[in-house]
Order: sequence, then structure tokens, then C-alpha cells
Amino acid sequence: MNSINIKDFKNLLKEKNEDILIVDVRGKDEWNAGHIEDSRVINKHVNSLMFDSSKLDKSKQIYLICESGGRSSFAQLILTTKGFNCINVDGGMSAFKKL
Repeated sequence: MNSINIKDFKNLLKEKNEDILIVDVRGKDEWNAGHIEDSRVINKHVNSLMFDSSKLDKSKQIYLICESGGRSSFAQLILTTKGFNCINVDGGMSAFKKL
């Protein structure tokens, strides 16, 4: 499974590449407590990805993030089996906030 370290991920965000999508797979309470402010970021809880991936575009590179990396790894497994090209963000929002 593919992954990206948090430093490279932050640099990627600066590029403003519209061919990527960032999916924050945390719950609404976690999202509301703080998330990445970027037009390419959507919040879609990891459990909902098993049944509904309709908001996701298979032509885009998808970066998955959660609080520490566990749920996003699970989301990566789900979406990869559905034919999406996904990369897990190592360390998640915890690492994002620290850097």
C-alpha cells in the first residue's frame, strides 16, 4: 500500500494540484474540532466508504487522512478494492498539527 510522510504531504498541499482529492475519514466531531482548510478536502467517514464512494472521482489521486493513520489505512484497503488510486497520509492529523 502506498503512503506519504506528513512533510511531503504538506508540500503537496502547497502545489494546488486539482488532480488530487483529500479524504478525511474521521467522524464529524473530529472534523469539526479541526481539519485541513482546502477546497480539495472532503469529510467522508471511513465506515460510509464501504457502501458509498459516489463523491469520489476515480480519475483523481486520493490522499486519505485520519487522526493517526489507522482508519485511513483501512479506507485505503476499501477504496483500492473498488479501483481507486489511494495514498495513506502517515501520522494523520496528529502529525499534521505538530509540523
